[in-house]
Amino acid sequence: LAKFTTALMKAYAGEPNALFSRKTAHDMLAVSWRIKPEENYGLTGFSYGFGAFLAGGNDAFCFMHPGTNNPGASSMLIANPTAGEGAVIMTNGAQGLLFSNQTVSSIALVYDWSYNGGAQPEQKPSDRTADE
Repeated sequence: LAKFTTALMKAYAGEPNALFSRKTAHDMLAVSWRIKPEENYGLTGFSYGFGAFLAGGNDAFCFMHPGTNNPGASSMLIANPTAGEGAVIMTNGAQGLLFSNQTVSSIALVYDWSYNGGAQPEQKPSDRTADE
């Protein structure tokens, strides 16, 4: 999972010999659907890309994906392809996602990540509203 995340970040940055093209990476990490807070437990500031949650904007943009396989196995992937920051945490405990969230918060604090959950990720032109 960490190797895939690194490969996606390299493709997003347009590095040579990436796993796939920069365009593909940007398409995967562009907003395809906005999360409606009233339908998703009050979650705000997030959208969906191709297989990942998206949050933030500009240099603070990040993609993430939590995962669980009950009972007990869980994972959390979070990365900022612009800043080259990221973490993948995998657990085998009943409170794995809670542990992963706390660990990601600690990593972000210690390494001074630029993530800002209130901003919006990059948008496809067709996703923009008329007043933008």
